[in-house]
Amino acid sequence: PDLDKVVCRSICDMGAVMNGLAAYGGIIPSVNFVSYVAGAARLSALLQPHPIGTAIHLNAIPNVHFWRPADGNETSAAYLFALQAKGTPSVLSLSRQALLNLENSTIEHASRNLNIVSTNSKVQIAVAAAEILGKGGIKTRVISLLCWEVFDAQPQEYQLEVFRSVAPYLNLEAYTTVGWQNYSHRTSLLSERDYYQKKSGKVISPILHAI
Repeated sequence: PDLDKVVCRSICDMGAVMNGLAAYGGIIPSVNFVSYVAGAARLSALLQPHPIGTAIHLNAIPNVHFWRPADGNETSAAYLFALQAKGTPSVLSLSRQALLNLENSTIEHASRNLNIVSTNSKVQIAVAAAEILGKGGIKTRVISLLCWEVFDAQPQEYQLEVFRSVAPYLNLEAYTTVGWQNYSHRTSLLSERDYYQKKSGKVISPILHAI
């Protein structure tokens, strides 16, 4: 059989083959149409399973509802919205961490000193930080913004109801600040050391150092 049919049956397979050639040495492979080999490119760059860049990639795709729920209640809401959505695909990004269901997340519990905007498992860190800040006299409100696309499609009155406080808005995110400038004045970035911790390790909240 032809060599190209044996070694590489599709452009997607070619990405994995190129990784092998580069690791072996002596060859510097190149490819066009990088989207077809995105998985192989991530493996070549990272050599780890952490979903770095996945969130901003999905947020950048038009007409995709990318949900990042912070607890079980928000997960249920995201599932319901996804089932009811017509003509729009939904992606749910669920944490493997044991997250508690959050309480007091209604508008009625707003405060006027500081607003922390976050999503997914980072909301739990933001809530823990808010409790510590509260003991120091800084009333802090936590906003879980679990889907940019859906929030941006809401009426302006609703958006202003959520982001109605004149207090500063601080975002808490892992690895990248891209996109969050639309929803906060400043971003506290979680590094790999802070975010990917050993099992049962102490949660470090860098948000406390950004205030």
